[in-house]
Amino acid sequence: MSDAETKKLGSYKFLEGEGVVRFEVAGGNPVTPIEASGEILRALKRRAETHFAGRVEQAVITVPAYFDDAQRQATRDAGRLAGLEVLRLLNEPTAAALAYGLDKGSQGMFAVYDLGGGTFDVSLLKLTDGIFEVKATGGDSALGGDDFDRVIAHEVIRERGLVDPSPSQIATLLQLARNAKEALTEVESTALMFEGRATTVTRAQLEEWIAPLLARTGLACRRALKTRASRRPSSTGWCWSEGRPASPRCASTSPSCSGAPRWPDIDPDQVVALGAAVQADLLTNASRQDEVLLLT
Repeated sequence: MSDAETKKLGSYKFLEGEGVVRFEVAGGNPVTPIEASGEILRALKRRAETHFAGRVEQAVITVPAYFDDAQRQATRDAGRLAGLEVLRLLNEPTAAALAYGLDKGSQGMFAVYDLGGGTFDVSLLKLTDGIFEVKATGGDSALGGDDFDRVIAHEVIRERGLVDPSPSQIATLLQLARNAKEALTEVESTALMFEGRATTVTRAQLEEWIAPLLARTGLACRRALKTRASRRPSSTGWCWSEGRPASPRCASTSPSCSGAPRWPDIDPDQVVALGAAVQADLLTNASRQDEVLLLT
């Protein structure tokens, strides 16, 4: 309960007791993060079964590269709660590189810039004749798109002079902030309507507010490259995994720390899922199991 992440502006009420963190949900008993994750996976399982008109019993689940052993085991437990056999847990940056690499038959060194909802990861991978070898990983386990939403929400709270907003106000405001952030991908300004009043948010304002957060991603990129002293930034290709649609400013962060070209032609919102699907096919299709080897 004393962790800084728990104390961040959020709409959930956490409960203490018995050494296990639980949070309240509307109309039900308190749940653990594993139970919540299991319910999400169960819903996804139902969607897949509806789409394919058949049973779905196995899955490859992607996780942030920074997940420790306890978090990975919790993810496996959530999969079992959802009625799934977890074939493999795959690091999200590795999944993205798998999608990019197999699509292009590429060789060489590649960095994957993965700015997701709750974590930031950067991974340096070497691709040679179907072998994916993870050479370095880095990132920030307490940085993601949710922090962009909180920045916008904080600014609205400050502008309105709100004191001790309620959980329902915070939940509404964070959703409106997320909508505004996504809208600013395409437009220069948008109106955030909260409790009958509109607040105008511009792309320039958002980029100014999130600049310190994006600077942290640049530091992580440079640290990952530095661990491989023989690598020059200009000789490393950059792949996107999530992140880019959330803010156009993200698109300038990776090059500024690498000086290298990027591959923008695969939708970053889909590339992790595509890589996981490729991995699932490799694991379940005997004729393809020798095509790719992942070394982590």
